[in-house]
Amino acid sequence: MSSVRAQWKRWAIVVPLSIALGLILSALHVPAAWILAAIIAAAGSAILHGEELIVDPRLTNLAKSFIAIIAALPLVRTPAGELVRYIAPGLLSAGFTVALAFAGGWLLWRGSLRRARRAGVDPHDPTVVVSPETGVLSLFAGGASVMPLLAKDLGADFRYVTLTQYLRLLSVSIIMPLVVAWAHLSGGARPSEEHTQPFTWLSAVAVVVIVLFGGRLGKLLHMPAATMLGPMLLTAIVALILGPEHSLALPNVARDFAYVSIGWMAGGGLSVAALRSFSHQLPLTLGLIAVLIGGCAGLAWVISQWMGMSYIDAFLATNPGGLETALALGSETGAVEIVAAMQIVRLITVLFLAGWLPSVLRWLQRVL
Repeated sequence: MSSVRAQWKRWAIVVPLSIALGLILSALHVPAAWILAAIIAAAGSAILHGEELIVDPRLTNLAKSFIAIIAALPLVRTPAGELVRYIAPGLLSAGFTVALAFAGGWLLWRGSLRRARRAGVDPHDPTVVVSPETGVLSLFAGGASVMPLLAKDLGADFRYVTLTQYLRLLSVSIIMPLVVAWAHLSGGARPSEEHTQPFTWLSAVAVVVIVLFGGRLGKLLHMPAATMLGPMLLTAIVALILGPEHSLALPNVARDFAYVSIGWMAGGGLSVAALRSFSHQLPLTLGLIAVLIGGCAGLAWVISQWMGMSYIDAFLATNPGGLETALALGSETGAVEIVAAMQIVRLITVLFLAGWLPSVLRWLQRVL
């Protein structure tokens, strides 16, 4: 009982601190402000007390459903014709980034394994050695808010995955506006019109249905990453049934709650040992993130030539993460449909592959 009371006392500090930090970081326009705020607050509590801050699994499951709805909305809003047209380049982008993630994840695993052996440390110690699953998931492009949840389901180190994913997201979110400004497109392009529909009582009922039955649908259909793809599929189905009169765009408070829950999950599990492990891998991690961003920038040129689009539109459509930033900048350049279509094709491909990740890695370990 005393440990439960101690957890509640810690939460009484973490919750208001997360809200205060989230408001400050949002006002400063920091990318992923609410997740970052929650990571800082929860990690501070975990490190200060030397004990994990436990997040109720029901809270995490609710956050999963909300994140799945958020991820599916661009798919719902993108015209079918645009999706079909950009399936091929979207698959090329997905294949390219997945290949880089597997190669980078393998390097992270082998590098940490060699370091552990030189130091005479147990090579099976997860605080020292980055597992192949952890390395690959940390470098999967797109779905930064999804990968930590999948990492927890797949037995990977979700703390390392979260920190790496949001380090990449921060880098991409800073680079994208600079590239658009450098190309002199932001000021000259006519913003596309955005029609937002109201969030009605029927929308609220639909969200409850998705939360309750989305994961079950995914498991019933034996989908990989069922807890994410199931709610995404149900979101698309419900949106088609409701029509454009009812929006499934979550209210800001629900969206921020989902992001904060992910931050608590990642930050609450941090320890001095985990942070030390991350710092040891930081140089290689930063190098791999740079390779990923540079590789996608090169791929954008190939796709721009192939599809006859401007380089900046292809760059926004293939950049490794920061979907919300990419869509916002795409609306300024008039390419929001292109960006949404290619990013969503890649996201769905990555989610399918992530569900089979353990099997693929076991096969690679046998072959290599």
